[in-house]
Amino acid sequence: MVLLILRHYALDDHVLTDTFPAARIAAWFRLDSIVLSWILGTISLDLHDLVRGTPDTTARRAWLALEGQFLGNAEARALRLDASFRTFIQGDLSVGEFCRKMKTMADSLGDLGWAVEDRILVLNVLRGLNERYAHLRT
Repeated sequence: MVLLILRHYALDDHVLTDTFPAARIAAWFRLDSIVLSWILGTISLDLHDLVRGTPDTTARRAWLALEGQFLGNAEARALRLDASFRTFIQGDLSVGEFCRKMKTMADSLGDLGWAVEDRILVLNVLRGLNERYAHLRT
């Protein structure tokens, strides 16, 4: 969502590239300050110290700090989520709610670089259904 909004205003280069204009013009600094203030305004207070760093922090530095915080432990998060995905059962959930949760977990794994094939998703859904729907497994 962040990148979508930045692209909308043609400001994504402030977080995606390390290149700065040859002559650091005032307009570039103003736009970078806008992006940085938007980033700071949308993150939790716990992350502010991580992002702020120095007085000359740019939007790019803030973005990289956040990226490192959230993607730095992606493998550990993916391992935990994969274990939950493969052992999740329906329990008292409705079929729709159960399927939605399974799809959300599969999508989250894909976002972490561990794509789940549709076939695996279907097999896990069938395996996790409660006894009321056991006849669907065959």
